[in-house]
Amino acid sequence: MANLSSDCLRQSHTIISIMGAHAGESPKKIFHRKMHDISCLGWTLWLIKSHKAKPDRVQAMGRQTSPLYVAFITSASRTGAQLAVTDDPAKQYSDDNETWMKLPPKLGPVTGHLGSGRSGAYALKLDQLELYARYVRKGEIEYIDNREDLEEIDLWDYSEFDEDIPGAGRSLDTRIGCSTVCAERVDTDTKRRGMNSRYRKVIACARLCAPYAVWVR
Repeated sequence: MANLSSDCLRQSHTIISIMGAHAGESPKKIFHRKMHDISCLGWTLWLIKSHKAKPDRVQAMGRQTSPLYVAFITSASRTGAQLAVTDDPAKQYSDDNETWMKLPPKLGPVTGHLGSGRSGAYALKLDQLELYARYVRKGEIEYIDNREDLEEIDLWDYSEFDEDIPGAGRSLDTRIGCSTVCAERVDTDTKRRGMNSRYRKVIACARLCAPYAVWVR
């Protein structure tokens, strides 16, 4: 299989997501569990809770760029994104937030903060996933051991995806609550100043499959 990272970083549109520990489960364990889903079922769901990557926005981006990828990147801190502490299990998913289907029994747990009502949680639908980071544990913290060897992404090369006006989006902002963002590459001439910690390492990459993102509950 070709390196997904190289393909991902060449695309005009991509999803960028900061990876961290989740409800007592290490990033390494999460990645391996999702890769196991793909080997068994052909796809998996990666739960997110970010208003900058709602399913309708991800699906719109998927209509413009194919294949569509997600790059999982390091956070500004060395230990990763803020720890997620909620592990509510999803039981259903929907392509359109209208018709709901049960999660397949072969699919591993899809857990996180699900919320309530129509503004609940979302998930990216992946059919390929590659992990590049090598994790080591020191006490209660899991660190990336090969950080210097990982490919780098410059967040100033991207703006937030705007379906109607390409290139008109704001500079990327991955603060708490929007750690997953739909992004589009900007021309060198229009590169704008954004986050101070602009250079991040690519931990893993995944390819999305139709419908690219779903609602979960």
